[in-house]
Amino acid sequence: MSEKVSRRRYMKYAAAGAVVVAGAAAGAYYLTKPPEKPPEIPPEELETTLSVFEWTGYELEEFWAPFKEKYPKVKVEFSFFVDESEAFSKLQAGFKPDIVHPCGGSIKRWVDAGVIQPIDISLIPNYKDIYPQLLDAIKEDMLINDQYYMIPWDWGYSSICYRPDLLEEMGVETPDSYNILWDPRLKGRVSAMDSAIEICPMAALAAGIPRDEIWYMTDEQLEIVRQKLLELKANARAFWTDYTEVFNMMATGEVVAAETWNDILVMLRGEGIPSEFLDPKEGRLAWVCGFSIVPGIDELHYKLAHEYINAALAPESMTELVNSWGYGASNQKAAALADPSTVELLELDKPEKLLDAVFWKYTPREEKWVEIWAEVKAA
Repeated sequence: MSEKVSRRRYMKYAAAGAVVVAGAAAGAYYLTKPPEKPPEIPPEELETTLSVFEWTGYELEEFWAPFKEKYPKVKVEFSFFVDESEAFSKLQAGFKPDIVHPCGGSIKRWVDAGVIQPIDISLIPNYKDIYPQLLDAIKEDMLINDQYYMIPWDWGYSSICYRPDLLEEMGVETPDSYNILWDPRLKGRVSAMDSAIEICPMAALAAGIPRDEIWYMTDEQLEIVRQKLLELKANARAFWTDYTEVFNMMATGEVVAAETWNDILVMLRGEGIPSEFLDPKEGRLAWVCGFSIVPGIDELHYKLAHEYINAALAPESMTELVNSWGYGASNQKAAALADPSTVELLELDKPEKLLDAVFWKYTPREEKWVEIWAEVKAA
């Protein structure tokens, strides 16, 4: 245990906690007064470092300000990963932060690898304010063997962002399906994310594969997906890898429809550019990410990890996430505090919509998806 918190250690008592002194004459005995447990260090005086392994951008102090207020001398130290594969690999290689920020579909794989440990939700009071619909949707990912391994924090949709003004000019009706990306009238004017994990389930839904089967597709179903992706490649202008790229393509009209996350809609509308976000008949794909705790940390940092997560879940923290990034907040109280236009865009005031979404799940054949997408791009 760190020297900075050594005053918290328990005193050891000889002879199992008491020294017995016999009274020789009267046969009476006296017990020495046991030493008192040293008091806990007040939060405002505690000095240590809490290590958080994060996506770039999430280090903003506004997202965890209540923790800073309670523990002003605790240094929160951030390190960053590009994607979950990188984070997973580093944890497997022995990197030991206190907290990490994975997403729902990855949790089972991370639990099986032993890189995250159970969370005690009794130490997270703000947990009670998480949308129950969100908890129901991802229960099988966050709750494994009756233990919690992730606390949902940010969520959003993956669907089609489109330019209604340009579609109208082209004589294309308002879309209602992912298949807008395959419309031959839009050849060379559509895009999608260059990611097997993103593009394979979208192609599966567009091809008519049932939503409850896309995470466990058979070889026959994966062949259908491969053919669908080859058709998309022939119709697409480009496959984007970063937000600047897809934002610019849509803002200039180079692309009129693209598979994106919902924050692109907020960005485009923020620039006064007409844009809509599709609610496809196949169901919006939905992602949810959150906080997990890494094993091997001491009691103090285990407690501080819970305090940090609770602070990040606070309504004011979650409101900053909605207003700054246009992502969904897991704390339902944020909807009443956030910018009304963003709440309306994301339908944060309609939690029942979460029940209609197709949430990313654990995918045992993820490597096969990656292989298929690599083959399609190389074709």
